[in-house]
Amino acid sequence: MRNESGFIAATLAQPEDETARLVYANWLEERSDPRGEFLRLELVLPRLTRTAEYPALEARRDELQDQIDTRWLYLIGVLVPGRRIRGRVAHVTEVEVRVDLGVFVGVLHVTDMPWSRFPILRKVFPVGSSLEGVILEVDCTQGRIQLGHQGQRNPPWDDIWKRFPVGTAVRGHVTGRVPAEEDTPDLLWVDIQPGVWGFLRLPETRQPAVGDSVSAIVAEIDYAQRELLLELSGGEPDAADGGRADGFSGFRASDLSLAGIEKVKKP
Repeated sequence: MRNESGFIAATLAQPEDETARLVYANWLEERSDPRGEFLRLELVLPRLTRTAEYPALEARRDELQDQIDTRWLYLIGVLVPGRRIRGRVAHVTEVEVRVDLGVFVGVLHVTDMPWSRFPILRKVFPVGSSLEGVILEVDCTQGRIQLGHQGQRNPPWDDIWKRFPVGTAVRGHVTGRVPAEEDTPDLLWVDIQPGVWGFLRLPETRQPAVGDSVSAIVAEIDYAQRELLLELSGGEPDAADGGRADGFSGFRASDLSLAGIEKVKKP
């Protein structure tokens, strides 16, 4: 193939075929087109979600994404729900923020800000400032993308691997339970601090109640899902903290597959 339209057609005809995307990436890289590196990172990142290299590679992928026309990103299937995207704040009202995403307009409503609730949006999202959100829905006919907010100004996960490396002792409160699905065990949802949470397998007996304090150790970090995978530490929570010395056991993160984590519904 000598023109780009042929590569795009091959990619769209076989969306699950990595070979077609790699050939397209090679063609772009031969022409010093940054989209080539972007496509290559898109393919390799899913295999590195639990490695120390992931944060830097993800940051590079996001940097490249900011330079690429959103029409092309949509065309090759990148602009999908769950994907993070960055743009400039163009207009702010009392209940929503409109974001310039190139040919698309991002709309962030106050009810789609789970990390924190802000009473005066104009003070938090001044016009012209950069805003990163999560794609909730894409309406290509209207050129509109509904966004959810992940926080800005040093959100909790910006340096999670520095503040909570594997082996770090943490304390949190049980805020919910996630029922087992297929090979995924029952899990305890543990809030560690605003915007940072982890999962601990539910013990078979003497289950802790919602609100109990638990002590745990970070076993793994899932950088892609932004979750800590925990195992119970040897220490017991203080009674004054509302904890219970039940002696319930935790789990190794290797017991929990990425497929299972992706099915977890946050409370």
